[in-house]
Amino acid sequence: MHPYYFQQIINQLQSIAAKLDQLEETIKGMSQTIEGMKSRESASADRVQYHFDLLKIEKLEGTLNIGTAPGNGQSIDQIAVGDQPAASPEAKDSEVADINQKIKAQVLKYIDEEVPGLFDYMLSVHQLTLSDEYKKQVYDDIRRQISDRIAIYAKQVNALPDITDTNQKINMVTAQLKRDIQTALNYHIEQTLLGK
Repeated sequence: MHPYYFQQIINQLQSIAAKLDQLEETIKGMSQTIEGMKSRESASADRVQYHFDLLKIEKLEGTLNIGTAPGNGQSIDQIAVGDQPAASPEAKDSEVADINQKIKAQVLKYIDEEVPGLFDYMLSVHQLTLSDEYKKQVYDDIRRQISDRIAIYAKQVNALPDITDTNQKINMVTAQLKRDIQTALNYHIEQTLLGK
């Protein structure tokens, strides 16, 4: 074989070895980051409790629960978060009030713009049709409960020591509320409309 080919092979092997070393360093760094996150997560996980059973629709022919259904069908005013009653939607701190308003605006926009299409799709999957008035009642019941729900989730997110970015807090609470709404609509269809 020609010495030129040997040199090319050696150069390629050196390049591959350098890339492997770089990848090993990257993996070590990621492992350390993950371990650090695990240790921080375990230190604060015992203080964060999510209660998904606090938001429900009390009209219509059944209960539309955002999240898990409360055990005894209590109203939102009767349900306590831990040993505390559900937080008032009126926040005393102006920053918290501002965050809550931004979250509420995003969630209400989601309810107005995306939830009707989502609900129609869910109904069509089960081959169900509902009157516009019935759907409006569902959306109105969800809207009425959003403020209390935001206050609860925002309080929990604000208690997390690792999250200081306001936009991250807003996105976390908004995403959770959207998931809760989707779960509640599905639950309402299956439990109330289909009677499963």
